[in-house]
Amino acid sequence: MHTFPITTVMSILGYFFSLGLTTMSKAINFEKSMMELDEIVRQLEKGELSLEDSLKHYEKGINLARKCQDILVQAEQKIEMLRVTTGENDESIDE
Repeated sequence: MHTFPITTVMSILGYFFSLGLTTMSKAINFEKSMMELDEIVRQLEKGELSLEDSLKHYEKGINLARKCQDILVQAEQKIEMLRVTTGENDESIDE
């Protein structure tokens, strides 16, 4: 799985908010998913869930992580497209 530095995530979120309502709803969904994922991780780390509940939480966490990753990749691709079309050659988003 590809990970992004927090500065990249913040740049992408700023980009989402600078665009229209559809894209902004993606940013809001991203934020909600990240908060939910954070809560799942906390619950799993406590170690108080049953094995069955732990597996359910883990599966949900994996799905949320994939969803967030997909949103970040799409945003990065859009930013790169904008860079290419505007003639920018800034590599600050790359790892």
